[in-house]
Amino acid sequence: MKVIAVMATCGRHFYSERSVGMFLNQTYPDKHLLIIQNSDVSQTLDKQYDNITLINKTGFSCVGDIYMYAREHIANDTDAFCVYDDDDIYQRDHI
Repeated sequence: MKVIAVMATCGRHFYSERSVGMFLNQTYPDKHLLIIQNSDVSQTLDKQYDNITLINKTGFSCVGDIYMYAREHIANDTDAFCVYDDDDIYQRDHI
């Protein structure tokens, strides 16, 4: 079963980097992280990951708008998704 975790963030680069580290440590094998960065300051990842997509896009007025936009970037073969808040701490088996 393929699971996508969706993370909405806005200029909180420290939290995003920490969340990426926790995502990479998740034990679930078929996972993907979609990060929507709603900030005038673009964010980049330290390297390219096959299972992480980062989209820098501004103009959202609320987190709900970000999640609606994220739906356009979820692959059709995705079986489930979860919200992956940038400021939460996740155990290795969250997904």
